[in-house]
Parts: sequence; structure tokens; C-alpha cells
Amino acid sequence: MLIWLVAGAVTFADFEFLQGNWCGSALGGQVIERWDAPFGNAMTGTMTVVKDEAVAFHEFFVIVQEEGRWLLRLKHFQPDMVSWETREEVVQFPLQEVGPHRIRFEGLSFELLDETAGPDNLKVEVDGGKLVFDYRRC
Repeated sequence: MLIWLVAGAVTFADFEFLQGNWCGSALGGQVIERWDAPFGNAMTGTMTVVKDEAVAFHEFFVIVQEEGRWLLRLKHFQPDMVSWETREEVVQFPLQEVGPHRIRFEGLSFELLDETAGPDNLKVEVDGGKLVFDYRRC
């Protein structure tokens, strides 16, 4: 059952299943994604991709509610922490729908898979599945 966005219906509790460390293989390397518990008016996280035992890049992301709508914002960083985006530029994904253990932003979705896929497996899809991350808790 999905909850279509209704003013006030979505809270940080809907994102809590993301909390913790997630590991997997993608983009030709090993990936770790970390989500913190909501703190203040944001839920923050990071992702690091390692190829050939060296950091390929990092991402920093945040889920916030702003002007009545929920957004996931992110920036990419080279290993030396120089941003891929300009100083003012931020990649932004507006929230589209929420369900039990599933969140869909415009162009990015997160789903905690059921026990048949193994315990605590998280699937992240970018651009409608053009890029897929299959994570497990680590």
C-alpha cells in the first residue's frame, strides 16, 4: 500500500528504515551507504564508492521538508572532496510517494525487500532502474 503525498501525512518516521550502514557492489566497485537518524529538521547520509582499493567518489545527501514538500538533495565529491557540482548547484529529488519500507522520489527510489530476498536487503534504483544498488546491512 502506497501513501500518496498528503499534507502532513509524511514524517521522518517514514524514512527510518534507511538508518544504518548498507554495503554492496555497483559502479565497478564496492559501495557503502550510511544513513543517520533524523536530527533537527534533516536526515543525512553519505555514500562512498571504492574501486581498486581507492576511493572513486563520495556523495553527501540529506532529506528535508521545505515549504510543505519533502526533498532528497545530494552532492557528489571527488576523492579530494572537490564537488562535481558547482558551489550553488545541488541535485534535487522531490518526494513522490511513500509506503511501508518504500520511498519513491522523482528519479530515485528505496525499497527494503522482504525476507525472501534475504534479511535487511535494500534496493536503490536511479532513473527508473537504469542504475541499481542492491545493498545488505553491514
